[in-house]
Amino acid sequence: MSPRFGSGIVVEYAGARWRVQRALGVDAVLLRSEAGEEVSADPLQIRVPEATAPTGASPSLVDELRYTDADWTEATRRRDLLATLASKPSRTTSDVAAATLGVSRS
Repeated sequence: MSPRFGSGIVVEYAGARWRVQRALGVDAVLLRSEAGEEVSADPLQIRVPEATAPTGASPSLVDELRYTDADWTEATRRRDLLATLASKPSRTTSDVAAATLGVSRS
């Protein structure tokens, strides 16, 4: 989950303001309203209100066209790996090593 969706961050979803409780996985974020209502939301549907930009140099823009197909394939592989690990209720060092290296514990 992006740092911008950290616990406690105020966001806008479905026309209302919500506070992020926690990530439920790669495709869902648990939100809570001021009234205590909870909802699971798709991160792509959540809007983070504009923050006042600090004075100074603006962050550099990333040109996504500079990445090769191999770069995107590797990024997709890593995303899938992290999604698998994030979906496990508990992870061991062996789970992480096996998923990362593609080998079994033995």
